[in-house]
Amino acid sequence: MSIFYKLKSEKEFKRLNFGDFFISVEDVKREILIKNRLGKLNDFYIQLMDADTNKVYADDKMLISSNSSVLYGRIPVAVKKQGPKTLIDKNATVTTDKIDAIINRNPTNNNSKKNQTAPINRMMPANYVCRKCYIPGHWINDCPLGKDRMPIKKSSGIPRTFMETVNGPEVEGAMYMSNGTYGRRRNNFGHV
Repeated sequence: MSIFYKLKSEKEFKRLNFGDFFISVEDVKREILIKNRLGKLNDFYIQLMDADTNKVYADDKMLISSNSSVLYGRIPVAVKKQGPKTLIDKNATVTTDKIDAIINRNPTNNNSKKNQTAPINRMMPANYVCRKCYIPGHWINDCPLGKDRMPIKKSSGIPRTFMETVNGPEVEGAMYMSNGTYGRRRNNFGHV
């Protein structure tokens, strides 16, 4: 007789042969250790569960019938000894004041240092040009277009005859042209 077993993350089941209609959980664990060369049970604990019902075999003396499918997982020994973690100590008395303080805590105060941007106190290189408006003399963080506006597009690939010049990057639809001026697409291209 045999049962089928696999690690939870494996794709295919492996066969474990034995001579009776039933095998104990303890024997299955021992055979898994031997067949997969996992070593001793000092560092981890093997947890078995039924592949069909996801029921965990908690007792090592339980019997598994032949032709059953079993999943196994390796759990560190420290986790097995600790048991489930609880958020509130059972012996502690929790008052409503403490609960209200936790609920009303402002989460933005914790990250206030992360949200602040540090001022740039470096010397600006002579060839630096803002990539948002293509005007030299200021950093991209201090661009007069503002932080909400998208960078100005370049007009590469658009013929100059299809463009009309505009006063600056503040005009809606403005694009940076190769001659250093700003322009936008004409609405009427002169076609009849």
